[in-house]
Amino acid sequence: MGLEDAFLKFDEIDLRFPTQLVIETTAACNLRCIMCPHKSMSRRKGNMDLRLYMKIVKEVAAIAPNCEVWVTFMGEALLLKNTIFGMIQYAKEVGLKRVVLNSNATYLNNAAIEGLIESGLDRFLVSLDAVSKKTYNLIRPGGNFEASVRGTEEILRRVISEKHLRPTVTVQMSVMDENEHEQEEFKRYWSERGAIVKFRPKCSWAGSIEAQNLSTDQTQRPPCRWAMETAAIHYNGDVVTCVVDYEGFYKAGNIWQRSLQDIWLTELKMLRSLQYNKNFGELPDFCAHCLDWQTASPIVIPSGRQVMMPRN
Repeated sequence: MGLEDAFLKFDEIDLRFPTQLVIETTAACNLRCIMCPHKSMSRRKGNMDLRLYMKIVKEVAAIAPNCEVWVTFMGEALLLKNTIFGMIQYAKEVGLKRVVLNSNATYLNNAAIEGLIESGLDRFLVSLDAVSKKTYNLIRPGGNFEASVRGTEEILRRVISEKHLRPTVTVQMSVMDENEHEQEEFKRYWSERGAIVKFRPKCSWAGSIEAQNLSTDQTQRPPCRWAMETAAIHYNGDVVTCVVDYEGFYKAGNIWQRSLQDIWLTELKMLRSLQYNKNFGELPDFCAHCLDWQTASPIVIPSGRQVMMPRN
């Protein structure tokens, strides 16, 4: 977008629609991960009404079919069982080109693998964060290390052996003190099995989680990519500050009453303008003091064995 180009004015670079949209199909989760604020989240943990979901994806397909749509936010979507596969399939049928699901893989059994492949999902990301059971249990209380690894290996085997164009399978580690010593082994293990490997800096969720990897020096703070390029919708239709606003500290509008593009070009545009002009002190408190602009650029190691789907 050329955010560093001083010769461009905000209106010349501002997007008419987000390039990435996170939809909270469910706010329920089965784990209590140490780097996630879900366990302390005070809002109700419900599921998205299917009518609301259909309204959202139809709007995206009509305006920006190449927008990358993640059908998960603060929950584990595989808890929805067959419903999530139908939601993905509907998104593909109405014209979305880039549908993504992130999962902790504890429910990634053979039926779920079949459902994901048959749904037309484009990208599947598994967040494991460890290569040993000891480290996994420390980071992901309530999880099942063996089941998660077994399911991830099986979907990789099917995608590779059957030469599916989709979904591509990425295995992710959020790097923190508890697992940084396993990075090289994590990369070796999953690369050997054909996965795309992703390392993401630990996120503070706007200060809700301690993240000593993030610098508190705000003097060189750039406009935040999360704010400038992405949008997030809670299961009840609230459009919130960004993809780290897990609680709904700032609600820009609600999709039941308005379109996403209307909210994007009004309330959220105001926040983007403040970001672009580096008027950080005028942002909502949740956003003004956030350090997570430092986490927007992960390291991704491509796979030599997956058939990569061409970008449309």
